[in-house]
Amino acid sequence: VFPQLSQSDKEFINNQLSVYSTQQIRDLQAQVSREAWEKYYSRSVSATEVENFRDKYLYGNGLEEKVKQLLSEIYFTEAKNKNTLAGYYSYLSDYPGTKRKKEVYQLIEELEYKESIESADVGQMEKIIQKYPNSSFRIAAEQEITKIHSIEFQAAKSSQSLDAMQVYLRKFPNTHLKKEVYLELEHLTYRQAAGQRDHTLLENFLQSYPSSLLIDSAQKLLKEIYLAAYSETRKINTLSAYHE
Repeated sequence: VFPQLSQSDKEFINNQLSVYSTQQIRDLQAQVSREAWEKYYSRSVSATEVENFRDKYLYGNGLEEKVKQLLSEIYFTEAKNKNTLAGYYSYLSDYPGTKRKKEVYQLIEELEYKESIESADVGQMEKIIQKYPNSSFRIAAEQEITKIHSIEFQAAKSSQSLDAMQVYLRKFPNTHLKKEVYLELEHLTYRQAAGQRDHTLLENFLQSYPSSLLIDSAQKLLKEIYLAAYSETRKINTLSAYHE
């Protein structure tokens, strides 16, 4: 029971035990076990040592709960030092009644926020915010989401690509820059239609953005395209040309 005893001391104790009855031996074992617990094992930080004591030397001496509590504290410290979700959930599974339960769930919450922020995955951060809406770490996640939205919006805007802006909006449908995105889509749509001098694209633009500041420009360009087409048709001056 006492790991610091010499081999000769252990042999002496075993020899002395031979003169006692079974009950006396059990009582003595329980007494020695309690003394070993108080003097050595109760201060141990080794789960292996404490589990060895639990498995071999309890002898019904009423120390079961104390041993369980000590093991719970040791494994809590180990889980906290490793700081992994798997470790925390494993600890809760092994010690569902632990007094550390609230603290463990707080550590899990903090770690989930930290991992989602480090991943730079907006979707993951939004899930964590939804899972822990009242968390003190929510502000940090929201700030990171705003940062990512802004960086990717600037990248899409710099590309001057209608496709890139549409991809951005599909990727971040809840962006705080939605107003700026729609304005950029409006300008890019007009620029594409005007650049191609495509009457179908211009008509679609007028239908999609009836309140646009570019309405007059679009209507003027569309009129020019129709007049040019009419002039060209008159030069050809065939029935099929007029139908086209």
